[in-house]
Amino acid sequence: LEGCAVRLDDTVVFANFFDPVRVSEIQVQPPAFEHLTRSDLLNGVEFSTSRGCKRACVFCAHIHGKKVRLTKTEAVRKDLESASRVLNSIAQKENRPIKLYLNLNDDDLFQFPERAFELLGILKETGFKIWGIQTSLEGLSDQVLRNEIFDLFTTEALFVENRVLLWIGTDTFIDERLKRLGKSGNQELITQIVDDIDRFGIKGYH
Repeated sequence: LEGCAVRLDDTVVFANFFDPVRVSEIQVQPPAFEHLTRSDLLNGVEFSTSRGCKRACVFCAHIHGKKVRLTKTEAVRKDLESASRVLNSIAQKENRPIKLYLNLNDDDLFQFPERAFELLGILKETGFKIWGIQTSLEGLSDQVLRNEIFDLFTTEALFVENRVLLWIGTDTFIDERLKRLGKSGNQELITQIVDDIDRFGIKGYH
């Protein structure tokens, strides 16, 4: 493939040995989202703003690594604005009502709470609604922050059909197993979190 270069551990393979791709020649362009289709309009767009997790649970394969890579929030805004334009165009061509649904694939959105709140604000501004949010018990462990998060969920229409849904990495509910798996917290904290989820009327998948 012309212009393609593959880097292995200690080897770089070029499509053409006599015409290697030089880094200075690569111009990074923002995605145009022209690949979106009618299916994305009906079911939503798969979207990630970060990869990696700073936590140290012993069972995790760390597929995306412990080093967290974060997309700048302004770049997220531009991406969602671009996706919105494409989906609106599809809706007009097919004479369908526009539905801006997003499946947010971040490993744990509330690893960085301030950034998470900024991203949720961008979703509101660009008109997108999310199916749910992936997080962890650690991400919800602070009582003040948890109340702030849950208050936001119940006052802002952020979720599809206003159905607040959290996918929570709950691998245990007892202290002994928490310790063995390298997870923070204790049984009392878990009980508090689950009670708050119930009190706020939030749907939680564990």
